[in-house]
Amino acid sequence: MHKYIRPERLDANPDSPTAAKEWFHWKRTFTNFLTSAGEEAPDKLIMLINFVSPRVYEYIGECETYDTAISLLEAVYVRPKNEVLARHLLITRRQQTGETLDQFLQELKVLAKDCNFQPVTADKYKEEYTRDAFINGLCSQIVRQRLLENKTLDLKTMFDQARTLDLAQRSNEVYVQPYSVTAAIGQKSDESVPDSTTKLQFVTEEDKITAAAAQRPGSKQKCFFCGNNAHARRFCPAKDASCHNCSKKGHFSKVCKSNTTSTGTSASCTPILATVTAASPQCLKKAVINVRVNERPCKALIDTGSSESFIDRQFAKLMSVNINDATGSVSMASSALSSPIVGICNVNLNIDGHFYPEYAVVCPQ
Repeated sequence: MHKYIRPERLDANPDSPTAAKEWFHWKRTFTNFLTSAGEEAPDKLIMLINFVSPRVYEYIGECETYDTAISLLEAVYVRPKNEVLARHLLITRRQQTGETLDQFLQELKVLAKDCNFQPVTADKYKEEYTRDAFINGLCSQIVRQRLLENKTLDLKTMFDQARTLDLAQRSNEVYVQPYSVTAAIGQKSDESVPDSTTKLQFVTEEDKITAAAAQRPGSKQKCFFCGNNAHARRFCPAKDASCHNCSKKGHFSKVCKSNTTSTGTSASCTPILATVTAASPQCLKKAVINVRVNERPCKALIDTGSSESFIDRQFAKLMSVNINDATGSVSMASSALSSPIVGICNVNLNIDGHFYPEYAVVCPQ
């Protein structure tokens, strides 16, 4: 009779989705086999070791009693169930397309096994139902995730934990004060010419750093262009000033880095913002004029709506100008078209005999 109920060797993979199902079935067949053997059965631990594979034996090799070995295998194959999550899966389970009523009912019964239903009073049932609705309706995914880390949870403990997590999140927001900058974005088009309402705006890392430094009490950081306390470049008093030392625009003489004093003079005129480039699309032909940058002839795209002047990196290197480090990006006013900033430089712009000491942003192309 024993040979008919003799169980197979246990060799289930604990990481398999059906590991628990295989374990419960094998445990039942092994228990039946021991019961049928009666007094003739040898030591239970010896029998257990004989009916497991070498891979499974590694888990119970050091166990000295049968009960200890069985409990250890139970913990390996049966993962703890989350009561709250199990009840959520049961409540939200819907009949699938092509699934019969019998199959749907059977699936609900399988899901109900993990819900840890017990005989309770009406008040206890009300608390459990309120707990499930509270967790299901939370807006914060972080709080919900932390609550679901508990295998079992009563209403009071759940609410205390949720309130503590919520207060911690709100307190953390006080410490986080990001410096946000809204960049203008423009529409990319190869066939149309940018109109006068299209604005270009660039945001460099220098702006972010100096703005943050200006907000910190007791900060000793100085502005690179005017020598005063740190501030954003757009608010710098030296932005449109001309240096008395080198006659270049954009900084005061007290912070001038030039080794020699320039003896040249320039006309005092209102600056015109432009983009200096070696080539331009045919559609922008009417907005491109001949200019001289540091006495070198080139083409320039005139944009009266531009907030800065830009120059091509290759052209800047061709003129051997000193490029100061700067990072950031420049973007059009109504599109995702943007270009990184690789530096800044000072150039002398000659437009039809008018001289403009100009502060230019260097772009890759």
